[in-house]
Amino acid sequence: MFYLPKLKITEIIIILISVLFFADGLRAQAENVLVIQSYSPEYPWTKQIQSGITEEVRKVCPEAHIYSEYLDAKRVSSEKYFSEFFEMLKTKYQNVSDVDLIISCDNAAFRLLKKNDETFYPATPLIACGINWNQTNLLENWNRPVRVFTEHPMVIETVEVVQKLFPKRKLAFVCEDNTISGRLSIELFENHRPEFPEGIEIEYFTNGTFKQICGKLRKKRDQYAILLMNYQRDDQGRYYDTKSLVQIISKLNMPVFVLNYTYMEGAVIGGYPTEPFQEGAIAGEFAGRVLNGKAALAGQSVVDKPHNRLHINLDNLQKFGKDCQPIKNLNPVISKKPLTAESLINIIGWYSLITVLLIVIIAILAINFTKRRKAEKKLHSANRYLDTLVRNVPGAIIRCDKDFRCIDYNEYAAELLGFSKKEKLKGRDFCDVTAAINLTDAFDSIKRAIDSDKEFREIFQFPGSSRYYDIRVTQLSSENSAQNEILCFIYDISREVKMRLEIEEKKQELERSNSDLEQFAYIASHDLQEPVRMVTCYLDLLESEMESSNQEIWKYIKYAKDGSERINSLIKDLLSYSRAGSNEYEFKAWNLSEVAEESKNSLKPRIDELEAKVKIEQLPMVRCDRTQMYRLFTNLLSNALKYHKKDTAPEVFVSSEMKDNYWQINVADNGLGISEEYRNKIFETFKRLNSRSEYEGTGIGLAICKKIVQKHSGNIWVEPNDRGGSTFCFTIPII
Repeated sequence: MFYLPKLKITEIIIILISVLFFADGLRAQAENVLVIQSYSPEYPWTKQIQSGITEEVRKVCPEAHIYSEYLDAKRVSSEKYFSEFFEMLKTKYQNVSDVDLIISCDNAAFRLLKKNDETFYPATPLIACGINWNQTNLLENWNRPVRVFTEHPMVIETVEVVQKLFPKRKLAFVCEDNTISGRLSIELFENHRPEFPEGIEIEYFTNGTFKQICGKLRKKRDQYAILLMNYQRDDQGRYYDTKSLVQIISKLNMPVFVLNYTYMEGAVIGGYPTEPFQEGAIAGEFAGRVLNGKAALAGQSVVDKPHNRLHINLDNLQKFGKDCQPIKNLNPVISKKPLTAESLINIIGWYSLITVLLIVIIAILAINFTKRRKAEKKLHSANRYLDTLVRNVPGAIIRCDKDFRCIDYNEYAAELLGFSKKEKLKGRDFCDVTAAINLTDAFDSIKRAIDSDKEFREIFQFPGSSRYYDIRVTQLSSENSAQNEILCFIYDISREVKMRLEIEEKKQELERSNSDLEQFAYIASHDLQEPVRMVTCYLDLLESEMESSNQEIWKYIKYAKDGSERINSLIKDLLSYSRAGSNEYEFKAWNLSEVAEESKNSLKPRIDELEAKVKIEQLPMVRCDRTQMYRLFTNLLSNALKYHKKDTAPEVFVSSEMKDNYWQINVADNGLGISEEYRNKIFETFKRLNSRSEYEGTGIGLAICKKIVQKHSGNIWVEPNDRGGSTFCFTIPII
């Protein structure tokens, strides 16, 4: 019999606490876990299997130290690379006194540890996951405890699903990867060929870039269903770019099945894929049990149990008009497109975009509604205005359809045509409605004009009536020709026609009166010349017979002679004025320089007498009456010579300048000048600014000039110049 010493309660509690602290210390030392991955952390497979391990280990040992190291066996597979990587591991972990558990993922890491089993923590247990199931030497030459969890692609089962869903399509086997996984995948597929369903046709696509393979498949997209096993590189040789590969697959518009869960996006329908997260979770769960002492790891053992599940993306399957009914007995995991963080962001983005678009659409609709309301108000106001205008316009308005059947008419039309406004005329023929003013004879002309898309307009005086009507008929076209309308406007213009006829009659009467006056002036001036000439002759005879001693009689005779000469000049000017206003003009092309020089030559005695300077520039060729133009220049030059300053020799300058559509001729002098108040009056008949005692003349010369210029469709005026004199300007059209 054994006896225990008697202990106090406080001593027992202290001993228990010490034991617990010691056990915790032991546990803390055992929670150093090293995870060695075969591939880059960029690779989705690596990320998912690492997440599965970490999550399960943390459930049991939340304080465990998990160290992770990553080979890059897909990019680099040389022995030198593996040796350098192992040396890095030894150097990095030489200060870590105890690693209590090592977890390797996939074949490359497993082989690295097996090669260096005796030099790298040789007593530490190893858990290996993601190891290819057909490796026959998995457990040879190990000194440490090893537990291997294999991955087992379910090729036969996936091929059976493809045949059940797409029995009439060939199977395109796509696998192009120079890694161990790729070569083993092809070998695995070949080993399972004898077990595939009968009648299935298979074509291999294992050479060339993925883009080239897809180019070949695209040409026969309706003939194939794709089984994608391994493809880790894109066309530029980059690894792990699963998204790019999925995008290429999605553009094929072909049914795609996979044996790797990382491809379960885009256009992929499904399959029995190996799931890296689940593989990591199985290894992590067993590692947690080992760390907390609930499972023992001794010796070497292999767990070869497929845990793959059938996954079907219903969205992608339905794109090909299929459903899950043929494979319902296989209990597939049916899902929509996986909701990843990126897709969630896309969905939120799309919802935000749709919300913004809806807000914009609502805003546009609100603006359009407001504009429409304003437009409707304006239209209503315009219709009221138009209705008021139609009702009160002093003319008849008749609306007809395209077949000239009456639709509506205004009150004035009812009054003109002899109808009451309440009388129903809708549907009645146009000729019937307008029978009161008898438009039947004009109807054929109206219809021809409308059929030719022209407006009809005529003025009618109806037989047996003194009334005149202005009739206009036009067509209102619309997008639908069947809805075209015809508008007829009838205006009673009898009063206007009567006034026009009266004006025309007065005009003709005035023209006759002017003609008679011109004829009278011509005859009077012509017939008066003979008596005046006779008086002058007899005065000359009387002067020759008179004695020179009687000065008083001589003075009277001189006065009589001066008077007769003035009368003669006046008669000549009246005759010229009458001729200037007549219609007997002969218009031809003449050089104005020649005409002006001829006028200058006729005034040469007066020019020499006054020692005047008359300069004529080159003048244009115009259409004119040469005789009248000669008279015009003669009058203007003689005026310039006549009204000169005393003790100053006259200077006259004739020039021309081109305006828009006419020539302007300028006759400038250095004479007395003309005050602004008289510049318009001087062109009236018998208007003189100086007395006859100072400057002789009749006061008709400039009036003749105005007549001549007006007959040539021009204007004449006078303006001051910088030499103190005047510049007479007149215009004449350009040829």
